[in-house]
Amino acid sequence: MRAIFLGNPPLGLATLKRLGEVAEIVLVVTQTEPPQNSRDTSLPVAEYAEQKGWKTVTPDTPDEITGLVKQAEPDVCVVAAYGHIIPRTALALADGRWLNVHSSLLPRYRGASPIQQAILDDAGDTGATIMEVSDRVDAGAVVAQVEVPIGQTDTAATLTEKVAERGAGLLAEVLPDYVAGLSKPRPQDEDAATMTGTLTKADGRIDWNRDAAYLGRFIRAMQPWPGAWTEVDGKRMEILEVADGSGPDGPPGTFDGPPLRATTGSDSLRIKRLKPAGKPTMPGDDWFRGRRVSGRFT
Repeated sequence: MRAIFLGNPPLGLATLKRLGEVAEIVLVVTQTEPPQNSRDTSLPVAEYAEQKGWKTVTPDTPDEITGLVKQAEPDVCVVAAYGHIIPRTALALADGRWLNVHSSLLPRYRGASPIQQAILDDAGDTGATIMEVSDRVDAGAVVAQVEVPIGQTDTAATLTEKVAERGAGLLAEVLPDYVAGLSKPRPQDEDAATMTGTLTKADGRIDWNRDAAYLGRFIRAMQPWPGAWTEVDGKRMEILEVADGSGPDGPPGTFDGPPLRATTGSDSLRIKRLKPAGKPTMPGDDWFRGRRVSGRFT
C-alpha cells in the first residue's frame, strides 16, 4: 500500500509514525522551513521523514499538490493537521481515497481549535475521528472514531498528545480495510455540527469578569498557544497554572499575596505559576514577593 502523508505537528508526527508501520510512504508534504518570526525552529515531521529517507516537500501553491499526487501514484493520501487547502483536482486522485485524522468526535468541534474548545466547554471527553476528506471543512464521512477522556489537569498540549496517539493508532488499525474497500463510512449529522475557529494571540487575553471555574479551564485550554495572558502595570504576563482559592476584596482582577491570589467574576483563583514578559517561568508567590504590593490584573 503506497501512501502520501500531508501534515504538521503536533498531530502530524504521531500519525506519520503509525502510517509508516502499515504503508509504504512515497511522499511527505509538510513544513520544511520554520515559519517567519517563529520562536520554535524545530521541524519534527520533516526531520523524522528525513531520518526515514522519505521524499519531503513543501508546495508553494495548493495546485502543486495535484501534480505531486499524480507523480507519486499513491493508493491513499492521509492528512493530519495540514492546515492548507487541498484542491479538488487532487482529491479526485488516488481513487478519491483521502483520509483526515481530526482531533474531535465529529460532527462536534469541526475546524481549527477542537481541543481548546473541548476543554473550555468542560466536555468531559473528546477523541479522534478518521474521516474522508471533502471540499467542506471537516464534513467528510466518518470511517472510525475513538474517545479520549479529558483530565482535570489537561492542557491543550497534553490533551493533543493523547488524542494524537489514539488517533494515529486508530488510523493504522482501519487503513488496510479502508483501502481494500471493506469499510462503510457514514455521513455526519449536519444538525449536530459545531465549528471552531483559528485562535489568535488576542484570544488568549484573560477576562477576569468570568467565573473562576471557567478561567481555570481557559488557562489550560490556551497552552501552549496563544497562552492565557493579562497585563499588570502595562506589561504582559502569562498565567500558566491556577487552583481554587479565596481572594482579596475588590473588582475582578484584584490580586494580593502571598500566596498570590486574584479575584474573578465569581470566587477567586490561586495563581501558582506565571511568566512575566521577558522573564522565565516562576511561582506566583515568588513574583509577588518581588513586587511586594497588591494591584490589579487587566
